[in-house]
Amino acid sequence: MTHSPLLHEHFADPPREFGVIPFWFWNDDLDETELLRQLREFYDNGFGGVLIHPRIGLSRRVGYLTDEFFRLVRIVVEEAARLDMKVVLYDEGSYPSGSAQGRVVAEDPAYAQRCLIARQTTVHGPATGFWHPNPGRALNDELLCAVMGRLVAPDTLDPDSLTLLEIHEPELVRYAVPAGEWRLVALWHVYSGGTIRGVFAEEEDQQATAPPAGDILNPAAVVSFLRHTHDQYYAHLQDHFGSTIVALFTDEPMVLGRGVRRGPEPWPFTP
Repeated sequence: MTHSPLLHEHFADPPREFGVIPFWFWNDDLDETELLRQLREFYDNGFGGVLIHPRIGLSRRVGYLTDEFFRLVRIVVEEAARLDMKVVLYDEGSYPSGSAQGRVVAEDPAYAQRCLIARQTTVHGPATGFWHPNPGRALNDELLCAVMGRLVAPDTLDPDSLTLLEIHEPELVRYAVPAGEWRLVALWHVYSGGTIRGVFAEEEDQQATAPPAGDILNPAAVVSFLRHTHDQYYAHLQDHFGSTIVALFTDEPMVLGRGVRRGPEPWPFTP
């Protein structure tokens, strides 16, 4: 193995370009004087850059993706460039990514996160009749299909017995089962009710005003998200992309969002 004195030297005392890039929480009523003070403190302690992370506590005066927000980001980026530090941008107002602090769903309510849920019932045959498996949640819940299968053990169906059932309006499932114990299963395409953590105090988890999660399995919703976030960052800071700005950080994408609806266990789904 070839010994490299320079490699040994850099490992023992890394240059700033290899320095740590910490998450820098923006969670207060920020002003440029305080932001520049903190950035220079990062610099004085050997950090290689910063990752600007808007999150719970950010003031409404500053806001998220506002003119004032971008003005402050530019001031920080320009000072980082002067100090030869790197900047990583964070692409959400808290997390998980994909909502743009609710802007995606505000643009089109159909961009809200969706999922599958299953409604089940057991029928003892022989029997015929109708089953109404509506989850009773919302008029825009969509019944995709219904099947029946013979139970051979608790929660175990005979795969050879699986049969697609007829669906009649209004969401009535017709069944005719032979002798034995049968499980009827209806699959619904529904809004998950998932949210993200926003940036204002009233947008925390479990709050009624928490921003709705965008459907990251819907290409149109993802295009909307990129337009509201990545494109806006580029429009305001393109002269620093590829130099001072080295990356955008996407955090914890969740296909159901946080705090999903109660009821049957939901599954991610895209049509």
